[in-house]
Amino acid sequence: MNYLQLLDDLVREHQRCLDRRLQVDRELSRLEALIRSTVRMLPAEHQARGEHILDRLENRPVGLTAMIRLALSNGTWHTPREIRDALVGGGWFAAYKSDPLPSVHTTLKRMMPDTVESRVEPSRGRVYRLRRGEPLARARAGARRLRAIRQAGHDPDTALSS
Repeated sequence: MNYLQLLDDLVREHQRCLDRRLQVDRELSRLEALIRSTVRMLPAEHQARGEHILDRLENRPVGLTAMIRLALSNGTWHTPREIRDALVGGGWFAAYKSDPLPSVHTTLKRMMPDTVESRVEPSRGRVYRLRRGEPLARARAGARRLRAIRQAGHDPDTALSS
C-alpha cells in the first residue's frame, strides 16, 4: 500500500469538502439574510411566527423573544443582565447549557427598533424597554398566557415551542 498516495488523496478530498462547506455557508448566510428581511416585512399578526423561525435559525431556545417580552412587560427599563436574571429566576433557562446572556443581547438587538427601544443610563449602561403601544400590549397579553401555562404546571420550554 502506498501511504504517501493515500495521504495525498485524503488531503485533496478534505480540501474539496472544505470548498463545498464554504459554498454551503455562503448560501446559508444569503438565505438567513433573506429570511430576516422577510420577517421584518410580515404584518403584526404574523410576527410571532417570524420570531419563532428566527429563534430556530439562530439556535436560540424557541420562544426567547417571547420570554424577553415577558421580562419587559412591566414597561420599565432593564439591563440585559436584569432580563437574563429574571428569566433564569423564573426557570425559563432550565435546559440552557451555557450563560444565556449573549442570546439575550442578540435577541434584544434584533428586536430593535420595532419592538424594543434602548438608551444609555450613566449608572447602568444600556437599558431596554418595550416600545409603547402595540408591542407592550402584546407582551402583557403574552405574559398573562405564559403565567397561566406555568401555573397549570406545564414545562415552559415545551409550551413555548408549540
